[in-house]
Amino acid sequence: MSEQFVNDNGLAIEHGKKVKVKLANGDYVMTNRFARCMVDFGAQSGFLYFNVIPNCPLILGMSFLSTYNPFVDFKNMSIMLEKRGTSCPPV
Repeated sequence: MSEQFVNDNGLAIEHGKKVKVKLANGDYVMTNRFARCMVDFGAQSGFLYFNVIPNCPLILGMSFLSTYNPFVDFKNMSIMLEKRGTSCPPV
């Protein structure tokens, strides 16, 4: 997520180990900044940690997408997770 997104949503930037992030266009950026954000996907909610990188308002990475396999509705600009069993573990 971008620093602008962090500021606009009142999130705090934290610092940690420097990581290399591959962007959708194949470029790489290095960052040691991240923000913790509460997300609600309907059936599941919880905290996710996002790398803070320039010019990327918010990106759900391949690790998230392959783990949770969300339903993405591009027409309505929404993302839904299916409820797993009888409980909804944090994402």
